[in-house]
Amino acid sequence: MGYRSDVAILIYGDKDDVTAFVAGEKLKGKPKDVDYHPLSEPNHDQYHESAVYDYYKDTKTMMRWLWWDTKWYDSYPEVDYWQNLRDVFDQSFDGTSLCMEVAIVGESVDDNTTDYYGSNPEYYLNISRAIEDSSPETLSNEPNSIRDAVDSVKDALEDMHKAIKGESNGNSSSSS
Repeated sequence: MGYRSDVAILIYGDKDDVTAFVAGEKLKGKPKDVDYHPLSEPNHDQYHESAVYDYYKDTKTMMRWLWWDTKWYDSYPEVDYWQNLRDVFDQSFDGTSLCMEVAIVGESVDDNTTDYYGSNPEYYLNISRAIEDSSPETLSNEPNSIRDAVDSVKDALEDMHKAIKGESNGNSSSSS
């Protein structure tokens, strides 16, 4: 089955800088042993999603890639592309508005990374750890809880016991 990760990558900046970045990367060609350029990876509904859109009054462009439950190994050519881009991003795109953010959540609790590249990242990607409690509320705090049901049954049994005890003590009328 292998180790799985969730990965998010954002590349954004002024429209012209993003357009020039994409053109330059595609001119380099696709990585060896890959059917497509990683910037144009087709979406796979179950485990991958990507989007490109303009924002901030259409002056900036955001490119976003998300992968869920994926094998994110450097030995895979697509992953190697992204790792190489991370290695050279700050140096290659210094003096531009381009920024890149990468967040990786691994299976292990201590295998989470968030990295920011470029001169002015916005810190859109963050990893959050939280405790989510979906357990039933404690019995004493729940108005219609099992405890209330048990107390009702207990009261009914006590009443029945008193009634039976009263009958056996001669408190019932019988004719002979």
